[in-house]
Amino acid sequence: MFERFTEKARRTIFFARHEASQYGSPFIEAPHLILGLLRESYPTIRMVSGVDRETLQQAVAALCTKSSEVIPSSVDLPVSHACRRALAFAAEESERLGHRHIGPEHLLLGVLRENGPEAQVLAGFQIELKTVRVTFGGESGKVLLARAAAEKLLAQVPQERLEAAIRILTGLSAEYCEMSGVSPDGPFAYTFGKEPPAATT
Repeated sequence: MFERFTEKARRTIFFARHEASQYGSPFIEAPHLILGLLRESYPTIRMVSGVDRETLQQAVAALCTKSSEVIPSSVDLPVSHACRRALAFAAEESERLGHRHIGPEHLLLGVLRENGPEAQVLAGFQIELKTVRVTFGGESGKVLLARAAAEKLLAQVPQERLEAAIRILTGLSAEYCEMSGVSPDGPFAYTFGKEPPAATT
């Protein structure tokens, strides 16, 4: 089951199992998986949201039921049905993004896909499925981020400057073009091409 899991992903599950035992849970649940992520791979979450580790840890821990007895580490705890689905979703997300490995980022995506109470807690810190996919989506994710940055930049450029730039770029593709007008910096005039077209009689 764990052949494609990276070392960090395996350690995340190890820490999830440790968290489950500390809470006295007979199963490894999805919240334990998030707690494991916070222990082993907090930078993965930090790339998506600037939430403080301890703040998120306390919010997720509130979902865990505390038993009076700690389960010994020698006991092999099974994963719950919800956690098993999250792991299956993690593998699907890895394939969806064209990745050969399953890392902590895919485990995070798997928990968000499962959409249990822990996913709602994560959403409260702006850690959502779409955002995580874009962050770890390889080239397609980078393109989306670059487009968002470009749109934000263009929104700060005065409309008259954009119109002037469009006219110039249009002229560059023409065989011959004369252009004049007034920009925020004053009058301008441009000529493109070698010579004007011959006059018709």
